[in-house]
Amino acid sequence: MAQIFDVPPPPIDDNDKYSQAHDERYAGLGDALPKTECLKDVLIRMMPLWENEISQDLVAGKTVW
Repeated sequence: MAQIFDVPPPPIDDNDKYSQAHDERYAGLGDALPKTECLKDVLIRMMPLWENEISQDLVAGKTVW
């Protein structure tokens, strides 16, 4: 299981139909937009948002979208 958790899949080509390289929502990221990430990378990126905002809103009874 550790191999799945911390080993990213092969990078996605910018011209692949699933690539987000040309998505205007991420245009400001430039080279910082990852072409691949493993679950470990996602958790590192997402956990501060979860801990600092989402979980607090849930505890406060707010609806989180």
